[in-house]
Amino acid sequence: MSLQLGGSDPQALAQCAKLAQERGYDEINLNVGCPSDRVQNGRFGACLMGEAQLVAHCANACGSLPPSCNEIGCSSLLYFK
Repeated sequence: MSLQLGGSDPQALAQCAKLAQERGYDEINLNVGCPSDRVQNGRFGACLMGEAQLVAHCANACGSLPPSCNEIGCSSLLYFK
């Protein structure tokens, strides 16, 4: 079972990923594709496509979990305005 997280704070995302793992989720998906203004104003979704280094930090923070959480992925659109 997969859980999609949205955010840009690596520590907060790592904490959420840990909680998800404790609740039996197999996969964490980081939202870097939602084009909604409301989402982007919260600094997640498609606006992160222009901040590759930050996305890498966020994914690495989520990926520092023990191996029982099998996958960390990102969902995105094919373009960024």
